Amino acid sequence: MKPRNLQGRPHAICAIARKVSWLKSNRQDIPNDILVERVRAAMGRVSGDHSAIEIIANNGIVTVGGEASANDLPDLLAALREVRGVRDMVSELRVQDEAID
Repeated sequence: MKPRNLQGRPHAICAIARKVSWLKSNRQDIPNDILVERVRAAMGRVSGDHSAIEIIANNGIVTVGGEASANDLPDLLAALREVRGVRDMVSELRVQDEAID
């Protein structure tokens, strides 16, 4: 009789191995210009005006610079970290204070 906690483990181990294999195969180098376009597209899905933000990509390392709203910054940086192909990110953004009405 097999212990209950070992019944699904072979399947789980195989699933994890497949996932690791898939992740390794998808870690291919993405051309810098394509990565910049992906980052720009991700920025478009975050509220706010990001037209003044500059993006530079170099072998998966994305540098963003310019001005960003303090309210939008956390969501913006979180979205950029999730872009496929971004290995690391450097933020040189200057935070714009929101005007009080």
